[in-house]
Amino acid sequence: MKTFLDQLRGKNVVWISFAFVSFFSTIYLVWNKYLTNTNPTNAEDFSFAFVDLINDVKLIVFFLLILIVPFFSEETKNSNNKSYTLESHHRRLFNTTWKTVAFLWITAIVTIIIVNPRGLYRIRIFPQLSDDFRNTRVANYLDLNTTPELVILGSSRTITISPDYITQELGYSAYNFGIAGARANDITLITRFILSDGRESYPGVLLIEVGPTFHNSSDAVVRAPLYFIRYMDPGIATFAIANRFLDLFNIFQLAESVYVIQYSSQGFVQETYEIINPNGYTTIKPTLTFEEVWANYLEQGEERYPCKNFNPDDTEYLKEVVSLAQEHNTSIVFYTSPLLPQYYETFYNGSPRFDECMAHLLQRMSTLSDGSSIIFFQDLMVSENLNILIDESGYYDGQHLKPINANLMIDVLAETITQAFDAASELRNQP
Repeated sequence: MKTFLDQLRGKNVVWISFAFVSFFSTIYLVWNKYLTNTNPTNAEDFSFAFVDLINDVKLIVFFLLILIVPFFSEETKNSNNKSYTLESHHRRLFNTTWKTVAFLWITAIVTIIIVNPRGLYRIRIFPQLSDDFRNTRVANYLDLNTTPELVILGSSRTITISPDYITQELGYSAYNFGIAGARANDITLITRFILSDGRESYPGVLLIEVGPTFHNSSDAVVRAPLYFIRYMDPGIATFAIANRFLDLFNIFQLAESVYVIQYSSQGFVQETYEIINPNGYTTIKPTLTFEEVWANYLEQGEERYPCKNFNPDDTEYLKEVVSLAQEHNTSIVFYTSPLLPQYYETFYNGSPRFDECMAHLLQRMSTLSDGSSIIFFQDLMVSENLNILIDESGYYDGQHLKPINANLMIDVLAETITQAFDAASELRNQP
């Protein structure tokens, strides 16, 4: 078998020189581009630069194959070993290639699981770039020594409600299960989890935020904790498992893993703007001022209108939530979260379908609460009618309450919450 240098002697030296100079120049340019675009203080910039690098490397590998295959083909043609055919050579090349690709993918998958940059898995060895709040809240709930008497469910509008304040003012232990970006699916799954059969005890009251923007979404299923698989319908569970598996092949998640490994020891990993406490209360660290957020809202314009894709079936999930609560004599206090008056007038009243979907929600709430002694509802959306702050001193933006306003909202709901506890206790004390 000829050596590589022997083969070179029979080739066009000019072409060989050009090919190798081009090849190594490409490597240099690609690496220099990667270093230039890499921003160690921003994971998103780093991820895009890393993905660009992977795409460029694929081109380099393709170019390298074009460069070396002719040498092997020539060697095969001139070989005296009859058993060494072009076909067998290609087969060996194919086997080597797929084994290499398989090794690289397995390494990437193991890296993603161990580093866990998005907090999707139980492993917590490295700091997370972004925490999957669903997993964290489930883990914190399971770690509680006793079942809380009140559980808060809802979207990011609920996460600043303080369980400690509820205990202090009303005397009930509480846990905040609010989730940023929560959908109707989330509320259903969390309720199934909290009120699942076989538990020693159940909360006396569920404080659940509702609103015209709540709807079912496949995003909620994809992001649901794996622990919730047991509470999903079979078809939904299969979909969730498949998407979580495919997420292991997400090149951006691999890029984020590399970012964490490379820069976490240097203190460059971005700090999350939400810190979840063991009782579910969330401390928010705003990244933008109120004025900057409001300017972004105005720029988005009609994109912020609620009810654009209104579907009456989106409130069907409430039937199951109520049914589960009734089975365990748990009261529910539904409520709509207060909005900044300026936000309400600009976007909600400006939405062509808001009146329609809000009327449907109110009708659904009326039907549910009128038909049961343990179902309650308060509409708090128009904050001007409440004893709370109605300017930026009480809101991070147009719809998210600062802690002081969240406490004032609990004061508004206090009487209803007490009535809900009394109703649940009365049913549970019946022989």
